[in-house]
Amino acid sequence: MKKLVLLEQATISFSNFLLAIVLARLLGIEAFGIFATIWLIVLFINSIHQASIIFPMMSINPLILNNKTYRGGLNSLQLIFIAVASILFITLFQLLSLFITFDSNLLLPAFLAMLSYHMQDYLRRLFFVDSNQYLVFLSTITSYLSRFVFIAIFIYLGNSLTLEDTFYILALSYFIGSLFGFNKLKTLFGKKALIYSSKKHLKTAKWLIPSGVLQWFSVNFFMILAAVILSPIAVGAIRIGQNIAQLINVILLAAENYIPRTAAKIYKAGGINKLKVYLVKSTLYLFAPALALIPLTLLYSDFIIDLVYGNEFTEFSFVLVWFAFMTTSLVLMTGLRTYLRVLEQTKPWFLGYLISSLFSLVFAYPLEITFGLNGALFGMTAAQLILILSALIYAKKLGLFNENLQA
Repeated sequence: MKKLVLLEQATISFSNFLLAIVLARLLGIEAFGIFATIWLIVLFINSIHQASIIFPMMSINPLILNNKTYRGGLNSLQLIFIAVASILFITLFQLLSLFITFDSNLLLPAFLAMLSYHMQDYLRRLFFVDSNQYLVFLSTITSYLSRFVFIAIFIYLGNSLTLEDTFYILALSYFIGSLFGFNKLKTLFGKKALIYSSKKHLKTAKWLIPSGVLQWFSVNFFMILAAVILSPIAVGAIRIGQNIAQLINVILLAAENYIPRTAAKIYKAGGINKLKVYLVKSTLYLFAPALALIPLTLLYSDFIIDLVYGNEFTEFSFVLVWFAFMTTSLVLMTGLRTYLRVLEQTKPWFLGYLISSLFSLVFAYPLEITFGLNGALFGMTAAQLILILSALIYAKKLGLFNENLQA
């Protein structure tokens, strides 16, 4: 069963990686940049969805299995979220259209893609908390692989893929993946159930939502502003580098699934000093290969971009070097975040996101107007480092590194 979970996650990661390559090649850098910019709105809404619905559900549901009152209220919360998300998406889309020129006909297909994406994600997570891994896998395979079938058929019939077509294809693929779980929406509404579930979610979400929004802003604000100040081409350039980096970061995601569990056991058995030793060692093991990415991208970034995206994208190969630096900071972030999670301390991380977001809001414009795309990439790198340093300093101030701290 664990292998099926890992295969499902690998399917999502590889599918997203491959989709970015296909879209960049078929749409071109500018149209791909517009797609990536609009999808940032979807990801912003998703950060709220994760914090308000998904993360609380994943922790609450296992404690109250087969509770129809909670499940009915949960489904009601999801539909309320969809209604609010719809208003938010349309508002942000129209606001974005004031600063970036793109076809207004994109609103409907992008809106449908946003809706189907969040419904598929919600229903897939319901399968997961109900321990139905086969339906999780089936929903994921259908959603994330059918898009390539639709694109292939579309191209085979002699059509040229457009942005409008792309969003409709994504909407259709996520919708098909949702069909496996629509029967789970049978338990709906009811004032009592809604109040019951809302209270349970509010305990967790009241902290997760601001943290999720701050996390999104700390880095993604540079990309949104780059689309406005520079052009959507800048966002497309950032995304082609980010896409390759995310493939490498699969190793870090795997580490985040393993290291925290081991760290918690070591802390419980051996105390704070053993925990520190373990996390320093595991961080160094990850940091060495991450550091090696910097000279590797300096030497071979043109070759990598040409191999993955084609020769017309090699003028943006320098973005890979910036993402190599960001990967090293992500390694440091993994170690510190694990340490704070084991100690059940969230304040330092929240403060880190707050300061990092403030940095982004204040310095994104001057950096990008002065240094262009390099300014945006420098700001994204600096935002990550500021997050780490802020959390580290505050954690030290709270005495979380004292040797007499007890498990």
